[in-house]
Amino acid sequence: MPGWPKEEEPDASLSAITKDLSTDPLGAISSLRKHLESHPLDADAYRVLAKALRFAPSPSTGTVTSRKMGGADSRLREAAQALQVDNLETAEIILRGRLREQPDDARAICLFADLAARLSYHQEAEELLRLAIEVAPGSDLGEVPLARLLYQQNRPEEALDVLASRRDEARPRLDALNLKAAALVRAGRTVEAEQAYINSLRRGPEQAAIWSSYGQLLRTLGRIEEGIAASRRAINLAPSSGHLWWSLSDFKTFKFGPADIAKIEAAFQDVHRHEAEEALLHFALGKALEDVGRTAESFRHYVQGNQLIKASTAYDPNLITGYVDAAEKTFSKLFASTSIGTGCAATDPIFLVGMPRSGSTLLEQMLGGHSQIEATMELPELLDIGEALVSDLRELPATLARLQAVDLERLGRAYIDGTRRYRRTDKPLFVDKMPNNWMYIPLIHLILPNARIVDIRRHPLDCSVSNFKQMFLNGQRFSNDLEWMGRYYADYVAFMRSIDQLLPGRVHRVMYEELVDSPEAEIRRLLGYVGVDFETECLRFHEGERVVRTTSADQVRQPINRQGIGSWHAYDPWLGPLKAALGEALNCYPQVPPA
Repeated sequence: MPGWPKEEEPDASLSAITKDLSTDPLGAISSLRKHLESHPLDADAYRVLAKALRFAPSPSTGTVTSRKMGGADSRLREAAQALQVDNLETAEIILRGRLREQPDDARAICLFADLAARLSYHQEAEELLRLAIEVAPGSDLGEVPLARLLYQQNRPEEALDVLASRRDEARPRLDALNLKAAALVRAGRTVEAEQAYINSLRRGPEQAAIWSSYGQLLRTLGRIEEGIAASRRAINLAPSSGHLWWSLSDFKTFKFGPADIAKIEAAFQDVHRHEAEEALLHFALGKALEDVGRTAESFRHYVQGNQLIKASTAYDPNLITGYVDAAEKTFSKLFASTSIGTGCAATDPIFLVGMPRSGSTLLEQMLGGHSQIEATMELPELLDIGEALVSDLRELPATLARLQAVDLERLGRAYIDGTRRYRRTDKPLFVDKMPNNWMYIPLIHLILPNARIVDIRRHPLDCSVSNFKQMFLNGQRFSNDLEWMGRYYADYVAFMRSIDQLLPGRVHRVMYEELVDSPEAEIRRLLGYVGVDFETECLRFHEGERVVRTTSADQVRQPINRQGIGSWHAYDPWLGPLKAALGEALNCYPQVPPA
């Protein structure tokens, strides 16, 4: 796979060309093109060229640019086709040559931005798309790709700003309208998002994927039956789509029937199916067979779906185990030598950590019923900070030990500033329920010493089986193998045991089964730890109208119940590898194994 081409230091002649811009724009254009022949990705030169083209809108320049943007060049079509099949090396060769010859070709710049994004050079891709917009203002080539790139980087408000600046915003293209709806959802502007989906479906009622996305939005709003109906409509339009069947199966309170099973089995006959789509069908069929009591067949399909995903993942369970081992050896010295209070003094975050499918959404919604606490979502900010510090998690303990007080305050402030975009109320406290943040408790402790940390824990077999049956579109790859699943859970328990020993009382623990059996007692205990008074609204979480953006969105619309407790028993005959990997974490539950 090609690397991103490195540019030389900026040519000193560029400054001289810039000075000629107002007096001799045509000469500047000619000089810039020569400059770009040897510096095809000089961002500053592109900016100057964009200005020069606006200074001298000659007929010849306009004609050439229009012809280039029209896509007549077969080389650009070849480059686009190469990108479609991930032949990045061929695309790079073609596009690099094209930009040397015609550096103001906006379409070539956009394709090069696509190449950069595929290579994870997101900053360079963004810059190229902004340059394409400058080079060809009003062409509508760069705006939608730029908005999509910003959306993919979890910058939905910026994406919406770009879409709003488009010339045809009064009657946007369908892809722009669909992207706007998705960005509005991510930005938490659900009322506007619903209207955007409605507008899109009025323009194009045969869009199966948009009907499905609309159904998921309705689900987060608590309109479960409408969401199921929208998902059904999507499947009617594309009955062999694995993604659409899986989306319907992800409604946890929905039950499939025999007719659905026949249709899902028929969908497997699509010979053009990608492996990811096939995996989604397996998960959907596993859920459908489970709903009608065909447990052995159900488990077989869950296994097949997980095997397909596992085959394409680079997950290494040794990474987490190695981190837990390194943490135990390092953090005792680190906490002893670091003055608490040196991070950011903010008191508003409540980190809800643990395993996925452990009851965290239930607990978050109970907390969100409180007048002082806002329920947000699984926020990516802390993971982003951690990944920016180290590329290998096992290096985190040593890296944290090297940070100075000024670094700790800066990182804590970056987290607080980054999470403001998710706040929708003026409540003083908010919940970040990203489960994987358990690995970053030492980071939280150092950069946000006044933050609250809550660990919610569920029976290891109930929790693990629930994860194994849940197809996660992104992340949580440990869930694709029963042994991996058991090791991850055991590592989590061992890590939390170390935290309890090193920082007694720092983390408040909630056991899911106790929360279900004694909700008022448990929530009173938790609110006492958080530092706020008990409010009965916390027990009426299912009556609220809050948006819930997790896989448990429809489950938490129901009163608290014991439905998920002991559910692992149905799959007990096949859980040997899981039990072996869990080891003492299973045998000791709800206690923890000794160190």
